[in-house]
Amino acid sequence: MKSTDTRSVTELLDEWRRGDREARDVLLVRMQDEMRQIARAALKRERRHHAAQTTAVVNDVCARLMRGRGVTAGNRTEMRRLIAAIIRHQLIEDGRRRLTKKRGDGVAVGHLDPSFDVAADNGERAFEQLLDLDAALDQLHADHARVALVVRCRGLLGMTVSETARELGLTTGSVARDWAFGQAWLRAALIKGTSAR
Repeated sequence: MKSTDTRSVTELLDEWRRGDREARDVLLVRMQDEMRQIARAALKRERRHHAAQTTAVVNDVCARLMRGRGVTAGNRTEMRRLIAAIIRHQLIEDGRRRLTKKRGDGVAVGHLDPSFDVAADNGERAFEQLLDLDAALDQLHADHARVALVVRCRGLLGMTVSETARELGLTTGSVARDWAFGQAWLRAALIKGTSAR
């Protein structure tokens, strides 16, 4: 059933910040498809893409947002970034749990997909790489905030160059340059981090 609510995402966010739970609920329903898109892109990068997982991730995002004291996002773009950040942290937390919580035969356990075997396909190394990437993204943001936003839009949200330019108010040329620079910067940071071990 489609909602007949005509308020914009920005209006709903404003009302949610003022404590309107109905506005929060309308917004979360309205953004379900975008949350699924962001979750699918994140899970695909993790090589664990399944419909049930996407639903579990989106449900967890909604639960976290509903439990929170409010939302700081002021528009759709900021809300998408917030959702992507929640999902990224969720996957990192899930990976940490899988690496530290062992059962019986030494296969790690995860809450998003209990059957996922992190011991297979060098899963521990893959998770270490994810942690390295997360730290590198944080450092990139500290050093080059705009470039980090472009990398997050392109890499974490799966947006095209045009979509990223529109979302961030940049030219497509600037996005392309920032994307190339960000990838090279992250590659160098990850190589440096690996050689430091």
